[in-house]
Amino acid sequence: THAAATLSHPTCEAGGLVAWMNRRAGAVDTPGPLLVSMEPPRLSKVHLVLLTILLASLFLRIYQLDAESLWLDEAYTVDYMAYAGNSLLEVLRMSLPDQNPPLYYVLLHYWMWLFGDSEVSVRLPSVLFGILSVGLIYKVGYTLFDKQTGLIASLILALSAYQVHYAQEARTYSMTVFWGLTSFYLFLRFFEGRDYRVLAGYV
Repeated sequence: THAAATLSHPTCEAGGLVAWMNRRAGAVDTPGPLLVSMEPPRLSKVHLVLLTILLASLFLRIYQLDAESLWLDEAYTVDYMAYAGNSLLEVLRMSLPDQNPPLYYVLLHYWMWLFGDSEVSVRLPSVLFGILSVGLIYKVGYTLFDKQTGLIASLILALSAYQVHYAQEARTYSMTVFWGLTSFYLFLRFFEGRDYRVLAGYV
């Protein structure tokens, strides 16, 4: 076909290929700006700073993650989830004496089923929720004020010794922070745009 011949021609260059793509899309082949850009997308300075903060938070939360053995409450959680077997109802029943919402125990139970019950393995979900919280608090700060405020908030959360400590425990604390921020962010988004899909997520 004409397209195949054009693409296989030895003199076909990037500009000619883009012009052909534009013509196929119905664009007029004029010497003006090309409609299809060949340049890769670039990260803004804000995104680069946020990425640096996220990498720093990851390092702080995985550093010496297995330096200490499981303490009493962690061992209680892991032992109960291992004892629960493969029954979801049993997992829910075993979580009741701890007087915490059962979602963390369900997630941890199936996480252990996939990745084992070592100190690093059972603490990794808390690490992941901690990193997600750092990114999410940027969105909260940006929504309430501006990007700079979001970056400052994410940096504070990333470096907080309190947050780092509890993001290294196989307990529900880190996940609770994440869902609290998620709830607050969706609450702000709903009153910003009255989007009922956002309201459904908040509920």
